[in-house]
Amino acid sequence: MKYGGKNIFTNELNTQNIKAFFTTLTNPSNYPIAFHCLRGTDRTGALAYALGALVGMSELDLLKDYLFSDLANIGNLVYKNTIYASDFFVTGIKNSSGSTLSEKTKNYLYATCGVEESTLNTIIGLLTE
Repeated sequence: MKYGGKNIFTNELNTQNIKAFFTTLTNPSNYPIAFHCLRGTDRTGALAYALGALVGMSELDLLKDYLFSDLANIGNLVYKNTIYASDFFVTGIKNSSGSTLSEKTKNYLYATCGVEESTLNTIIGLLTE
């Protein structure tokens, strides 16, 4: 995936890669699965946040998980206020329709990234059994 600033999910260059990532998660034989990027924060963190939110993790746990990457000494720290900046992927998710963070994430991935609803439902089923 391309970095493209904080617009990881809205960068048109990433749409197919995001769809491929979530499609890979629909196959039970692919588990356990590991994913990463160069630093392990932006692209990895965005996908991990969306995946965790999709399956119902609490927002507090998602933020803790994302900020945990600061311990890796990657050259700069990420702060909570950065995560909530207007150009960050979390804002797009939180502004999507839905009554829960999981619903908002599902709607965001479907509407913005083109991930099929059936793909998202399959992942939720596999990870919440």
